[in-house]
Amino acid sequence: MNSKFLQKISLFLLVMLLVSTTLFAQDRKVTGRVVDESGPIPGVNVSIKGIPSNVSTNADGVYTIQVKSDGDILVFSFIGFVRQQ
Repeated sequence: MNSKFLQKISLFLLVMLLVSTTLFAQDRKVTGRVVDESGPIPGVNVSIKGIPSNVSTNADGVYTIQVKSDGDILVFSFIGFVRQQ
């Protein structure tokens, strides 16, 4: 009886470990719009600080980027504008 109990506990702990790892590994999408006084700015580079991948805003100034955590810092750059974080 003790052996079956240990098997059940071990299985439960293994499942919980796998589920928690999967939940923490999920990326989240951040969507936003880049504008100035005259309206949307297309072609702005949006990246995550320290990570080489990036996206650009569309014709309406809208972007969508995958982030790993709430602590990720977005960096916005465009010719003629000061880089913003």
